[in-house]
Amino acid sequence: MNPNQIFRFIIWTALFLIHKPITASAEETLRVPLHSLEKLLLHTKVPAETQAKISMTKEDKRLGKCIQPMAVVHRAQKLWGKSFIKVECVNADRPPFFIPIQIDVMGKVAVTTKPISIGSGILETDIEWLERNLTQLPTGWVMSKDEIQGKTTRVSLMAGQVISPSQLKGQPIIQRGQSVLIYFSGQSFEIKAHAVAMQAAEVGDMIRVKTQSGKILSVLVTAPGEVRLQSSTNG
Repeated sequence: MNPNQIFRFIIWTALFLIHKPITASAEETLRVPLHSLEKLLLHTKVPAETQAKISMTKEDKRLGKCIQPMAVVHRAQKLWGKSFIKVECVNADRPPFFIPIQIDVMGKVAVTTKPISIGSGILETDIEWLERNLTQLPTGWVMSKDEIQGKTTRVSLMAGQVISPSQLKGQPIIQRGQSVLIYFSGQSFEIKAHAVAMQAAEVGDMIRVKTQSGKILSVLVTAPGEVRLQSSTNG
């Protein structure tokens, strides 16, 4: 661009920003009558085979002065557990306000029936499927046998404990001492090198490998016998 073109570009950009203020569009917000809060659940991402409900946690005196209260929620807002929603009074000269709500999502999850030691497989008799409030399980949960089959525990589990995916690991696809291929790529190049895995791992694990020159690297396991050196780790 020459100086004149740059100047025109700046002017047009400024005019565009003046006439196009950055505000949430109608498509980005949901408005439902406050007495129909359950309609918000249609836009809440909840796991299959669960039951969800939404309710106000306490009465708000301001609602009594609002003839047509509307709940206003941004589509990007996370409706999960304890939250707040904006209330607007239709056809009334009252400022909007916020009220607390509670979203409960009930579903059957895997719960241990006895202590399970680290590195053990999980048998059907080791668990039972009990209903729990998923919003109160911050570390996750297991809702199907497929999530457990063929896996072992990363940590020891107590009896009566809800099992989370992070506590399980699958069969390693790379063994300790195995030769692996390291991939490292940039904008216009890709480098491959051989190394030896210093520990067993499954897809998605970060492990250490030793290169032919003796250098130790931390890499991401991407496939059987393959790892990737991420640019952020390439100090």
